[in-house]
This record gives sequence, C-alpha cells and structure tokens, in this order.
Amino acid sequence: MTDNSYSIRNLIAAWLILALIYLLCSVISFTVMAEDAYISFRYAENLASGDGPVFNEGGEAVEGYSNPTWVWLITIFTKFGLNSVNVSRCLGLLFGCLVLLEILLLFRGRSGYGIAAGLLTATATPFLFWSQTGLESGLYIFLFLISWRLVVQEASDQSGGMWSVLPVVLLSLSRPEGIIIFIIFGAWKYFTFDNNRNRSDKIRLLFWACVVLLSFVLFLLWRHAAFDSWLPNTFFAKVNNGLRHKAMVGSRYLLGFMAHTLWLPILAPIVARLLRKSGLSKQTADHLKLIGLLTLAQLVFILYVGGDIHPNDRFCIPLIILSVVATFVILADGDGACRIRKPHVWFAIVLLIGNLAYSFPPGRDIQPPISRPPNFLAANIAGMFSGRISPGEVFSGFVNPKWDALDVVGHDLRQNQTGTGLLATDQCGKIPYWSDRPTLDLFGLNDPAVAQIIHRNLTWENYAIEIIERAPETFVVFYRHRDGHLVAPYHLENTVLSEPFLRRYRLDAVYIVDYTFYDIASREHTFTHELLRFESMVDMNQLEESLTESERNWFIENQPIIDTPDALKEMVDAFVEENADDAGKVVRYGIELN
Repeated sequence: MTDNSYSIRNLIAAWLILALIYLLCSVISFTVMAEDAYISFRYAENLASGDGPVFNEGGEAVEGYSNPTWVWLITIFTKFGLNSVNVSRCLGLLFGCLVLLEILLLFRGRSGYGIAAGLLTATATPFLFWSQTGLESGLYIFLFLISWRLVVQEASDQSGGMWSVLPVVLLSLSRPEGIIIFIIFGAWKYFTFDNNRNRSDKIRLLFWACVVLLSFVLFLLWRHAAFDSWLPNTFFAKVNNGLRHKAMVGSRYLLGFMAHTLWLPILAPIVARLLRKSGLSKQTADHLKLIGLLTLAQLVFILYVGGDIHPNDRFCIPLIILSVVATFVILADGDGACRIRKPHVWFAIVLLIGNLAYSFPPGRDIQPPISRPPNFLAANIAGMFSGRISPGEVFSGFVNPKWDALDVVGHDLRQNQTGTGLLATDQCGKIPYWSDRPTLDLFGLNDPAVAQIIHRNLTWENYAIEIIERAPETFVVFYRHRDGHLVAPYHLENTVLSEPFLRRYRLDAVYIVDYTFYDIASREHTFTHELLRFESMVDMNQLEESLTESERNWFIENQPIIDTPDALKEMVDAFVEENADDAGKVVRYGIELN
C-alpha cells in the first residue's frame, strides 16, 4: 500500500467519524425550522411551477430573497416533485458534512489538527442550528471553505491552477457578502506572490478575476432585467440609512455572540499564540493574514447590516470557523517548539467542553426562538442522561419538526380562513407558506415601494398610506404582551392604531403560543408569544378608493401615537376577556422545544 492511499484512507475515516458526530449532534440539538427558510421555499416552488421569481403566484417579480444559489438549488429538486422543506434539510446536512471534509483538507498532512478543528465545528451550536433548518448557511460555508482552500493552494502552487473559479463564482451569488470575499481572495493572491513569480502568473490571476467578475456582472444584468433593480429588494427592506444605529445593533449582536459561545472564538488564536515560543513561518503568516482580512470583512458586514434577528448567531458562523482554523494553523506551525505536548489535543478538549457543557441562561429579552436560546445540544444530552427525555423522543422531534407560533397561525389561516384575499404580515415566511395566500410583507420584502419607504426612513404617514392603500383583507402582526406594543418599528404600530385603519379592520383573533424548554440543569422555562389577526369589516373589492382624501389628510395631520402607549394593550386585553371561551378567537397552543 502506498503512502498516498494510506493518507486518503485516513482522511476518509476521519471525515466519516466527524460526519457521524455532526449528524448525531444535529439530531440531538434540533428544535424548529427557521422562519426565513420558508421565503426561499415559496420562491423555489413558484419557480418550479413556472410562475417565475415571484413571491405571490401571478404577482410582481421581486427579489425578496438574498440567497439566489440556494433558491435555484431548491428549485431543481422541487421541479422533480420533491418537498422543498425536506430537500432543504437533507441538503443542509449534506453540506454540513462537506464543510467538515473541507476543514480536514485545509490541514492535509497535519490530520490531528484538522480533526480537532473539525470536532469543534461539528459541535458548535450556531453551525448545528443553521446547517439543518432550511437556509443556505451550510451551502455558503461549504463554498466559503472550498474557495479558501483552493485559493491558498493556488497561491503556493507554481503551476498557477484556477480550480477556485467555480466555487468563488457560486460563493459570490450565495449571499450578499460573497462578492466581498472574492475581492479579499483576489487581493491576497496578488500580494502574496513570491518574487520569483513571472508575468504569466499575474496574467493567470487577472484571468481568474475576470472570469469571476464577468459571471457576477452577467448575474447583475439578469437581476436588472428580471427585477428592474441592481440590488436585491431585501437590501432596501432590511438595511436602512441609519448606519449609526445599525452599527450599534451590530455591536450588541457581536457581543452577544461572544457571550453566547462562551469561549470567545475571535480571541482563540491569540490564546493559541501564547502557547508558542518560536515565530511563525512565512506560509503560516501569509495564511493568517488572509484569515484576518476575512474576519475583518465579516465584522464590517455585521456592523453594516446590524446583525440578524434570528437565533444562534447566523452571521457569526464564518467567525467561528475562521478562528478555529487560525488557532490550529498556529499550533500546527512548528508544534515542536510549543510549551506543552500535543497542544491541539488539550486545546480542543477545553473548547469542546465549552461547546457541549455551556448553556446560555435565558433572561430578559433572551427568548427562543426569536433571540438567543440556550444550548439545546447540552440541554438534551443532560436530559437524556437524567431520564427527562428519551432518545426516541429526541429522534421523533428531529424527524417531525415541531411547530412554532408562526406555523400555528399559518395552519389556522388555511384551515379556518374566512377569506382568500391579500394577507399583510410582518412575518413573511411560515405564515404565507402554510396559509397559501397572496401576501404583502409589512417590511417591504416583496414590495419595492414599501421597502423604499423603510430604507429611506421616510415619515410614518407615507408608510401607513402605502400599506392601507394595498387594501389587505387580513393583517397578522407579532404582539409583545409584556408592554402592550407590537414587535415592530413604531410606523407599523401607528398604522394599526390609526383611525382609518380601525374604520376598516377589527381585531378578530389573538394567538397565544406558550413555549416550554429545559436548560442543562433540567430547569423548566416558559415564555409566550402572541400574534394579532385583524380582518376587514368591509368588502375591499367594492371600495372605490382605498383611502379617502380626508383619511389621507388624517395621516398627514396626526403625529405618531406616542401619548397612548397602552391603547393597543387595552384593545387586546378587552378582546381576550370577551372571547376567552371562543377557541376560534383566542387560539391557545403549547410547544415543548426540547
């Protein structure tokens, strides 16, 4: 047997073991599907059925997603009659396994370090959650890693191969920050050329960059032809001009991430460096410069967009992997000079204990599945050891995903709906998907006019007029019971509390969804989400005009209702008390997350 075949067999064996650990941890830690994944599913199903890139069947073509590669991939499988939800989960787990293979390949020749880095990635809560709950994270991280590995390999390979072109092109189309990663790769390749590289090497690099840029430009031309916009509509709906505010929110997001993951992965390479005596080789130093640039780009992106409202630090997964790889790249570089024997083993053990044992304590404003939940991997492992939950129950929850509040509302609208007209909601994933109704996203995700109002921070009267003139038949909005306000910016609350709105709509149902979950000490925690459903009191099809002139003037003349912060709470409390015995009006549902 040759050394090469032996090495390949070891690589495959290590990958299979890591993949098995990852899949087992995925089963144990699974809770609910991601809300935004259902936006991708709806677009993919409409594409597969021939309706085009539309959110509403027969509606306007609007790019209300920010993951084109993932939507196209789901579309292919859906076209063959497969269920988009199940396909997304299977593909997510597949790409999660391939991520671990790429980590091993990054450390080819130093397998022990690759195994340690892969083990930490396979047990990291954010990676586990986002690689299996329906969104593109698994695909994006895989493309990110394979591009990274090939770029590093090409920079040191005198033959100047360009195998990284395809994954870099796909990476640039998978998420908005993908094109920034391409720029960093190109700049790093250019500035790390050895002095003995000749002119043909630079021509090869230029050709590499031109292929990627040409592919991206062609995509932009297609986007403009299909959607009449150079940017996805999600940019306008989610990123407004309040950059200072976004930076503050993004900073809190990053601080929460570091606290949530306990072991502060961004600082892990520094700790690893302290274990070393000698300096780093040029190759390792160059590699770490690339990691530093990629880390900086991700940090700037998070600060610019203000982080993410979803649980488990989706935008920070690249930071986890970058820090893990940086740590073991440092340790692998001349480990004979390290102060301790087999540093990667000890370092991996310490961080692994952090991954498996730490359970973020739930507290104020930390309520799953909206913000940062506790570590369900740790909690469920502890639950199985204590007998609180059986392995069969854990596996059943993985095979049959639990509903959350948004699933409940979507199914209720479909099963007990009083109409089939336009639905307006501030949660545009599961509710539209399960209700199967034409939908207006109240943040403008699938409506460019609304998105522009939010993006440009225009006054609330512009927003209210734009929304009500769409004449939705039903409104469903997230309600925060604690202080009686909507979980939304003030312009949405003032639309719902406006005089013209209350002339047309009545509160018709309150959904009260109680969540129960257990932490690592098997302590029970509960919290409640409430959603409000308003139904039209008039036939919207018979209205000669959505708003009269006097109603438009009302919006212009009246300021935001800051003097009556309890108005909505009083309305909801009175409705619940009056309809307490009507299960169709006050819909109660209980969910055990683990």
